[in-house]
Amino acid sequence: MQRLTQVMSSGFSLLEMVVVIAISGIVGSILMHIISTQMNAFFLQRDLTDMQWQTRLAMARITREISQIRTNTPADLIMTPNTEITFINKAGSNIRYWLNNQQLMRNNQVLAEPITNLQFTHIRNNGSTLATNATEVFYILVEFDAIQSGSVHLRNAIYPRRF
Repeated sequence: MQRLTQVMSSGFSLLEMVVVIAISGIVGSILMHIISTQMNAFFLQRDLTDMQWQTRLAMARITREISQIRTNTPADLIMTPNTEITFINKAGSNIRYWLNNQQLMRNNQVLAEPITNLQFTHIRNNGSTLATNATEVFYILVEFDAIQSGSVHLRNAIYPRRF
């Protein structure tokens, strides 16, 4: 009889098993929350880096191409609303930048997204007065914002070489 008692008392009771399962569940849920938070931070940072890369690349292209405007005549630089710019570069190509449903467009090609608040400001050579026609333009101020899980504001003053 004593041997039978020893065999029966050597296992875990039902209460002990329930407590271990409950503690394991609590620890597991805490670990899942930590891992989930870290994964969300990783993906957020990846998206932000991608957005910054796209916007900087778009600004570099805009800067390069605006600096190549053929002349500051009304035929080569079309004074449109400050939300878009149309010009002819030194190779004779017609180029247009504008915003289309939060997409920064170059002719019919998407350069970056999501972009908000695209502005082109035409400045005279005194640096403070807005130009009213193409012959008065000394430099062009380009600004835009990108918003996706964070925000990026880019601003650049471009001096076309042929002005």
